[in-house]
Amino acid sequence: MKIFTTFSSIEDYLNNIYEPAHDCYHPLSECSFINGKNNYKVRFMYEHISDEIQIAPVMDGQQFTSLADANLYENWKYLLVKIFGVRFVVHRVDNTFIVHAKDGYDISEFKVYRTASEIALPETYQDSTRVGETTSISLHNKELQVIAPQNMLESVCCRTTVLYMLAQAYMKRMKKELDTLITLGNEEKPKKGFFLKKENIIDILFQKATEFKIRYILDMPLKKGRVEDSAQIWKLIYQFYDVKQYVIDLDSKMKDIKLLLDNKGMNKLTATGNKIAYIATAIGLAGLFVGIVSAIGTYLPYIIEWNK
Repeated sequence: MKIFTTFSSIEDYLNNIYEPAHDCYHPLSECSFINGKNNYKVRFMYEHISDEIQIAPVMDGQQFTSLADANLYENWKYLLVKIFGVRFVVHRVDNTFIVHAKDGYDISEFKVYRTASEIALPETYQDSTRVGETTSISLHNKELQVIAPQNMLESVCCRTTVLYMLAQAYMKRMKKELDTLITLGNEEKPKKGFFLKKENIIDILFQKATEFKIRYILDMPLKKGRVEDSAQIWKLIYQFYDVKQYVIDLDSKMKDIKLLLDNKGMNKLTATGNKIAYIATAIGLAGLFVGIVSAIGTYLPYIIEWNK
């Protein structure tokens, strides 16, 4: 199995060049090391969303098909993550989690800094928001600071990183759906769906994108009764990146594109109908002309004889 240890491998994974074995991925619910305890289910998120968060942990170049005997708590080096098909790599470096993701043609980085509240200096709390009795969060563009007691720091940082990736996956997946519709609308002949009309493919893609938005994109994807601190962290991230408005804007653009493509289809249909009408008219006139000529040819000798 390919050892995942270099930055080029991060690029390979994000560019879909490298893919770990299927059984190395585990749904979020099975990744107990995120909670800080082995064999302890992760249950703070609704199951239908949690199942879409697939994680392949890497420690010392080894990927795990089973997490039962893996001592991953505070030992994992990388997390290879897929959320709704959007890829991320989380790289642990000292007291920082670095989240790598594709941003257009480039790879972006988001850093989650970890600080134990027992040793945090007063200035560390500057611009931070308290999200629980013992936890504070500070969020600035591409950096997030987590301040929590040492015994909670690992699990809080892991959950915070997962919530950040979920928010980004919401936006990136909707952007992908929009780009797919635009690309298909610009193609003379669609690359897929040989036996389907282009308009039918557009309808199917638009329907799938709408179903995805309705099923998975929630203002609060967490179970409020279980983890109030995590719910507060999610609200901060969700509002900071204005995820809801971003999704609304992309959804509106998708509807505009769908309407535009539907109108193009109707215009083509009208133009085709007009062409058929013109051809039918021309054929009718040609038939009438042939009939007249034929009649003249038939009765012309009688007319000449009559006029003698």
